[in-house]
Amino acid sequence: MASSQMAILSTTRGASALRWTMGGGLSTRAYTEQARSASFCVSTRSAELTYVLEGELHLEFGPAKQHLRLCADEACVVSRRTPHRITVPAAARYLVVDLPVAPYAEGEVIPMHSLPRFISK
Repeated sequence: MASSQMAILSTTRGASALRWTMGGGLSTRAYTEQARSASFCVSTRSAELTYVLEGELHLEFGPAKQHLRLCADEACVVSRRTPHRITVPAAARYLVVDLPVAPYAEGEVIPMHSLPRFISK
């Protein structure tokens, strides 16, 4: 796929909905979910920026299993190859953006106004 082309995938599974957009060198996943807890996963291709649109997420990451609570209009980066798990305590909407380089420290809560314009608009 050429970098100027966009590919979009949408799927619904139970109480979860996912819209995945790839193109221009970025991959973005938009989730709408009810309460759930996921297994640990590891991104091998890139760092992941998780941005909460509505609701709240609990993020557990790293070998020490650090815990972070993210509310609406907050984001956090998990570095490439870092084991992590997202728990959704109640209905929430959030984005996960794959980044080639982590522009923020891992585990830092990032307010919306500090995010690059292409993510927060």
